[in-house]
Amino acid sequence: GGADPGYWADLYLLPEREMGMVATSNVYCASAWSVADAAMDIMLGLAPTKPKRPVTVPVGAVLKSAGQDAAIAEYRRLQFAAPDEYDFDEHHFSHTTGSAVWLQRPDAVMPLLHLRTALFPESSEAYEELGEAYLIGGDMAAAERNLQTALALDPESESIPKLMQRLESA
Repeated sequence: GGADPGYWADLYLLPEREMGMVATSNVYCASAWSVADAAMDIMLGLAPTKPKRPVTVPVGAVLKSAGQDAAIAEYRRLQFAAPDEYDFDEHHFSHTTGSAVWLQRPDAVMPLLHLRTALFPESSEAYEELGEAYLIGGDMAAAERNLQTALALDPESESIPKLMQRLESA
């Protein structure tokens, strides 16, 4: 499999069943994976799990219109009111923001990156992505602060030291 800002593709092979499936999408998002998982369930004769909507869609709309505190409140409200309707996985935030960061446009998603660290303060990945966004945007002090936080949360990370090296050479 592989992905980039403009696509996602995966190959599933089940040689013991003489089955295989190729799943592709013209966007990089977790919704595509959920649909592929449901299709695989059908191929295996299982009842497919209905894909849930990423919570980043309604929470991102509130973030844009009313700010971070309101977005956090909306996230918490939806967790309580609609737990079966939305997928609350933290990685939806990265799927939403990753393309902008990869395309060197972190300014477009900076509020969502900050929201992710507020919702998931123990996530090294959240701080790593925020640090990388600051690095790309040229705010070296904020990049270092967030990358240090990420490294403290995950001292075994292989990717954070690479970003720290980029920071030092910038």
